[in-house]
Amino acid sequence: MKKTALLSAIALAGALLPSTSNAALLVEQWMGAGNSGLAGVDAAIASRPADYSGVYNIIDFTDDPAGFAGLIPGSVFWPSAGGLNLGTGHPLNTNFGARVSGTVSISTADTYTFRTFADDGVRLRIGGTTVISDNSYHPETQLLGSIFLTPGTYSLDLIFFEGGGEASLEFAVQQGAGPFGHVGQIGGPTSTSTVPDGGSGVALLGLALSALAGFRRKFAI
Repeated sequence: MKKTALLSAIALAGALLPSTSNAALLVEQWMGAGNSGLAGVDAAIASRPADYSGVYNIIDFTDDPAGFAGLIPGSVFWPSAGGLNLGTGHPLNTNFGARVSGTVSISTADTYTFRTFADDGVRLRIGGTTVISDNSYHPETQLLGSIFLTPGTYSLDLIFFEGGGEASLEFAVQQGAGPFGHVGQIGGPTSTSTVPDGGSGVALLGLALSALAGFRRKFAI
């Protein structure tokens, strides 16, 4: 690739990369792994590749747009649904486990409170520390977990499982006493659209970065 073409591709990639106010989180689903709680999802992750995956700016999923889906307006369908409204109880929307992974970059030392609205259970780890853990089946329920973080980069690992009925997960965070917002958007808009993996923008991004050392999913809060 000629230098001018490479620079143009990199410039385009920069426009497509998530800004510091947006997350780039990998969402993976393992079908048939939702009826054994967190242990069942952990076993599926350790034993086989995910059945479905996508990259999203925010985590706000539901299979029932007409139902209750957290406190922040706006939600999308799970990767397994392929953007189709398949409804609660459809085989692609029931009995599955999911993993949300990425990194979080902290610029201000403070207490960060993470919040999930989930149906069913979840486990959240930030930098390897368990912040939320819920190994039960229930209607959509709010859970909160706080952790003090100093400036730096931390791994984010969120496990979710769905047995049957509605499958919903909203993931938000609050810095100090500030407002809750989608992870990566503290103090920003209360809703936004997602960016699924596999689109033309992602393809161009991969082309532009192929000559670089690599790409790490990360975001700032």
